[in-house]
Amino acid sequence: MFKLIRSQSGNTLMLVLLAMSVLAGGTYSLMRQTTEAKKSVKSIAQKKESELLERRIKAYLIDINICKENFQGESVLASRNIDFILKNGIKVLNTNTKYQNESLEIKSFVQKPLNDSSFYFVLNYEKLNNQLGGKTISKTFKMSAIVDSNKKIIDCYMNDADEVTAAFEQA
Repeated sequence: MFKLIRSQSGNTLMLVLLAMSVLAGGTYSLMRQTTEAKKSVKSIAQKKESELLERRIKAYLIDINICKENFQGESVLASRNIDFILKNGIKVLNTNTKYQNESLEIKSFVQKPLNDSSFYFVLNYEKLNNQLGGKTISKTFKMSAIVDSNKKIIDCYMNDADEVTAAFEQA
């Protein structure tokens, strides 16, 4: 019933090859989309972890007792590296330590002078596990201080009014 004509004998092979190449192209495209989706999910998860770490630091800096415990007696005009954050005499955050499911590592805490009654607390941390985006992140917190006549910190607190103002200006 179906009789092949000599000129059509290679068409079947050509159709099979064409179908296989379309299938391979579709499979590659699907595999590529899955890989990109995994990277996006990983990136979103790490951004969440970064925000949680920054909020944790902010919560410690807002607490006047923790601020006093970590900065009292230090010069408001001096820069210094800080190895750890204390809370009630216990080290709650350390440099060169991994946090947030080992996806972030705190590299350093730095106190930098701003003026006679203010300083910056700088958090430097690194993203681990080859995540998307910048690898090293620096977050600066503005701190206000009550100082003595020698410019030594007696008491301090995080000045988040500037952050609130900046957020309103961006909105």
